[in-house]
Amino acid sequence: MEFNVRFDRSYMTPRTVKTVFALDEVNEFISQGHMVLFEKVKPNKKLYSKGFIFQSAKDSRCIFAPSRHFPVQHSGWETLSEDEWNEVMPITEYARERSLNYTWAAYVLPLAPEVGETFYVEDLIEDILVSEFWESKIYAVDGIATWNGSALKFRRELYDSGECMIVG
Repeated sequence: MEFNVRFDRSYMTPRTVKTVFALDEVNEFISQGHMVLFEKVKPNKKLYSKGFIFQSAKDSRCIFAPSRHFPVQHSGWETLSEDEWNEVMPITEYARERSLNYTWAAYVLPLAPEVGETFYVEDLIEDILVSEFWESKIYAVDGIATWNGSALKFRRELYDSGECMIVG
């Protein structure tokens, strides 16, 4: 079954692939007859941001900034002077919040998946950078994938095209 580049929900509502992070859940789905696909959770280097924690000499509050001089949306540039802001330490932040308890996750396919069937994946295991805006990194949370009989093939062109996917 072929789809246009744009996913059209009015044509067919895809079944949902669930993402799980615990073996007891995996085993429960397996006992119900579901197919389970294990994946490693790997950070995406593109989702890291480097910067600094600065502390105000005036009120001791702390902020994150990419540097002492950086662009600010709608107001040009901001400068954190050495007299007013103490550099606490350089840090690296990761855009997607995820539990560090797991280095793996699994996709649980709906019962009786058909080769060529398109699915909605509610929680991507892979961290995909979709866009960057100012200092923010925007990552994909969910996705559309087609089952080829042994793996899910994700519709990556949807992320590259800048189209939004709102399903459900």
